[in-house]
Amino acid sequence: TTCRRHLEARHLGAYRQWCKANDVESKLPKDVKARKAQAVANAERQTTVNEHFPIKGPSERVIPYSDQLFKEASEDWLVSTDQPICAFEHPKFRNMIDIASRAPNGVKVPIPSRKATRRNIIDSFNKNLSNLRTRLNVSNFFRYYLALTICFFSRDQKSKELLVLHATVGRQVMVIPILL
Repeated sequence: TTCRRHLEARHLGAYRQWCKANDVESKLPKDVKARKAQAVANAERQTTVNEHFPIKGPSERVIPYSDQLFKEASEDWLVSTDQPICAFEHPKFRNMIDIASRAPNGVKVPIPSRKATRRNIIDSFNKNLSNLRTRLNVSNFFRYYLALTICFFSRDQKSKELLVLHATVGRQVMVIPILL
């Protein structure tokens, strides 16, 4: 026990670290007393039924669908968000309602915040713009110029004078030969 008291007084941290690393129960006097006190406290504590039956929070109740309830909810949405009355007639709104109506237990997906919605719309716009540029194969830099090339051939080779018109618009080059 003298060795244990010495370890407790001088090398407590290192000993506990060694015990933890080697999965050994500490035999220091204070640790033994603490374990005994904990065992007595556990024995004196009376068990309850709550330990065997955990308490669950209230489950989310899905309100059954009715036409009247949908009508009231849609009118409340229209008034509270200050939408025009014609919003119900918009095809995209009707498409959204049709998609939501197919959900078996209601829509559980969290609706994104304003910032997330804005970011998604901007990303979608940029993606569509990029796809449009790819489909149209149009350069960002439009260079318009007209070049005239005149070629003269000697008459003894029995050639005619040739005027070549180069017109470049964007990436397309038009060559128009004109014989004189």
